[in-house]
Amino acid sequence: MTATAVTAWKSSDGWTTIPSRSVRCPKAASGDIPERWPTRARAIIARVTDPILRATDVSGEVYDDPSEDALYMFMEDIRSPGSSLRVERLEEGREGEWAQVTMNEAGLYDFESGEHMHYVSSLRAIHEFLTRWAFDLPAEADPPE
Repeated sequence: MTATAVTAWKSSDGWTTIPSRSVRCPKAASGDIPERWPTRARAIIARVTDPILRATDVSGEVYDDPSEDALYMFMEDIRSPGSSLRVERLEEGREGEWAQVTMNEAGLYDFESGEHMHYVSSLRAIHEFLTRWAFDLPAEADPPE
């Protein structure tokens, strides 16, 4: 069942709904979100109406708001020199920001954004660079010596 409005939180005057894109959630579709669900869990059901990231994979397919796992799977498809994955920001005020992962002739992954360029041999490391960029995560501090 698909809901066009999903329950977001319990207010003093009853359930408050947020119009959103259609989502698959039987509980949301019926409006029957259990009281025992924590407020945060009920709020997570609500979908942001506009995507904030857009990824274009090796085959040219476009995906809105890819997860961390989806980005990893897209990068696994980068197997030959010149193939790439591009992620763009769509948020207001951040349009035009992008990051791209490409495999170069030496078999290294190139991570390039408007601010940084990294050459890495490990898929795991390049995924970390892209994930930190995409989700605005801080760089890990160096371990104490």
